[in-house]
Amino acid sequence: SMYLDVTEQKEAQRNFERSTAQLEQAQKYLHVALSASNIAIFRHGIGSEGTFASQEHSSWNFNLAEIYGYPAGTEMTPERLFQRMSKEDRDAQSAKAQESIRNNQYDFHDEFSIQWDDQSTHWLLSKCTLEFDDKGQPDAVSGAVIDITDRKMAEEQMKYIATHDVLTALPNRLMFSNLLVHNIQKAKRYENHFALFFIDLDHFKAINDALGHQAGDQ
Repeated sequence: SMYLDVTEQKEAQRNFERSTAQLEQAQKYLHVALSASNIAIFRHGIGSEGTFASQEHSSWNFNLAEIYGYPAGTEMTPERLFQRMSKEDRDAQSAKAQESIRNNQYDFHDEFSIQWDDQSTHWLLSKCTLEFDDKGQPDAVSGAVIDITDRKMAEEQMKYIATHDVLTALPNRLMFSNLLVHNIQKAKRYENHFALFFIDLDHFKAINDALGHQAGDQ
């Protein structure tokens, strides 16, 4: 009979299994961190004409499905990404990507909105980097997608507060001035006319002084 010492092979196998387990654990931690931060990362291979490559090894992503409102584990094809976007945003993003590829521009970014199946609107910021092969041709695009919906909503709220009266929700003096200037310019350009009415409430201060501001607001 013949005996073989396979100690080294067994140790190598254990090290490989240990490394694989550590990698899988790190991937889980990464997924949790990205989910908590509303961030997704990705890499997609691209063909000679700037289209996404179909090779499985050239594409991967973390958290992209969740960012786009799909169930976790959904295969994120370009079609599924574009399905969430309006035609205008889809065309604009495609044009920007094509222009970057033509100009060998390494980095580009874009803000756009998507709509989930529940009709809710989400704003995303996409930051992409082109990768080039040995011949200097772009062969992949990688980057991150960040959900900036909260920031957008805060900006819209601040814009609304700055241009509307808190009590009546009507346009305030700032917005009125902007609209008035716009209408004056429009009337001059097209030789049109428009009327401006001024309505005032006499002795309104007496209401506030006698009954209080809450009654005046009502």
